[in-house]
Amino acid sequence: MNRNSVVFKETSEDWCSSYFLNDGSSLVCISCSGPVSDDGVDFYIVSAWGDDDLGLEFVTEFYAEAFSVFTEILELETVTFAALEEIGLTGV
Repeated sequence: MNRNSVVFKETSEDWCSSYFLNDGSSLVCISCSGPVSDDGVDFYIVSAWGDDDLGLEFVTEFYAEAFSVFTEILELETVTFAALEEIGLTGV
């Protein structure tokens, strides 16, 4: 069974480029997806992407771990590169 969730969170940084609301707020796309199979191994991906090709990801074989990371991101007031890296996301 696929478990996919996508949300947009406010960011104070330029994600080359970010998503924008009419009020000028900058957003970044946060997703949790999986399982994705590679050579018979299922894994889950938590990612943060701007509106182009800048993103960070966290990859694990365990749904509970992926969901925990996703939830921790959702609890952030504002998404920043430093906060995501502290949680465990890395550059793609």
